Amino acid sequence: MYGWGRNHQGELGLGDFFATYGIGACSFTNHDDGVDCNAPVLVDDSMTWTSITSGRSQACGIGDTGDLYCWGDNGFGQTGITDQGPIVWEPAMVR
Repeated sequence: MYGWGRNHQGELGLGDFFATYGIGACSFTNHDDGVDCNAPVLVDDSMTWTSITSGRSQACGIGDTGDLYCWGDNGFGQTGITDQGPIVWEPAMVR
């Protein structure tokens, strides 16, 4: 699965924003940092995804096991994962 964007709210499922891109990368004001936020990046190669859907700052997918995973902005519980806080940085199983 590939995705693209800023990942500032975990919407790519790549882990922490700064660990992924580095300080200042893909920021609102600085696009001269050498990071192309429009280039597809490998999101997760540990699973085979059968279906993916995305919103503005979150995404969910069904893995080949039939389990549902979500990641991204969770400020209002939109990922369905209550124990992860306001941002779910990596795909987490919805229980």
